[in-house]
Amino acid sequence: MRNSLFWRLSASIAIATVALFSLINYLIDVTEWQMSFIKSEHQAELINYAQQAEQLYLNNETQALKDFLQQIQSKENTWVAIVESNLNPILNTHLQRAVPRLLSTRARCRVESASLF
Repeated sequence: MRNSLFWRLSASIAIATVALFSLINYLIDVTEWQMSFIKSEHQAELINYAQQAEQLYLNNETQALKDFLQQIQSKENTWVAIVESNLNPILNTHLQRAVPRLLSTRARCRVESASLF
């Protein structure tokens, strides 16, 4: 009887812990998304850019990707960089000085899904 009760309590605690951390992760994601100062339509546009660039990168179409990056830079009047997971720029793109520090700080807080932007 005691052994059975112990295992039931242990299983309950383990399930509750996993559920709690899942809930915390979900709330962090929702809060981060909702507190963004970027409008929803602009967020969707950025996600679309990332998906297009990712497809070009995965298909190894480097010239098309470079052209796509130039197109974004001229259209949006901004800089664009593609980095590896260790934050090294690729395809002759560059990062501004503060960006690697900000990205590495964010990466320590939350593991992001693979994204090119």
